[in-house]
Amino acid sequence: MRHFTMNGRGFLVTGGYSRIVNLYREEVPSEFELISHFKGHTGDITAAVHERAGWIITGSENGEIFEWPIDTAFKSRKINLDDNTPIECMTIVDHFLFVGDSDGYLTIFNVPNLDEIAHTKAHLESVPYALSAICSSEVSKIIVTGDNLGYIRLWKVNLIPSFSIQPIEMVRAHDGEVTNLTMIGNSSQF
Repeated sequence: MRHFTMNGRGFLVTGGYSRIVNLYREEVPSEFELISHFKGHTGDITAAVHERAGWIITGSENGEIFEWPIDTAFKSRKINLDDNTPIECMTIVDHFLFVGDSDGYLTIFNVPNLDEIAHTKAHLESVPYALSAICSSEVSKIIVTGDNLGYIRLWKVNLIPSFSIQPIEMVRAHDGEVTNLTMIGNSSQF
């Protein structure tokens, strides 16, 4: 479930075991009306983000990534991760989609074309893990990834002169799986 604001209006996106993405518009505070639903996933929906140009992007347990237009004049798009690896988490920075998967990889796509621009092992090389959580700051161009072993890593997203991503620091933050991350403030330090 994701809540976002677009053009001063509140929206809510839901998805899950039904494999259907529902889009609700907030009519009055805390009252939502279903305005659209999107079908196409063949696996359970595990992640959803909103891209500010008007796209909802969802990922599933079988590696599907769908890009759904809020404006129905546009068509949806679909791609798959290599080997249909389950998608665990997603975030957006600028016009880039960051996808964490169950094999511990961070795959980056441009939006709205969904062209893959980078694919990297996100944390440890020596042991198997899943990238289980991710969050980002649009302002400072920072992302934080978390895994099922309790590690988190801070990354700097560079957009000038061209896109690159740079790992800054990794720490053991928990004795078990990191299931949720929220960025508070705009610091590039832990």
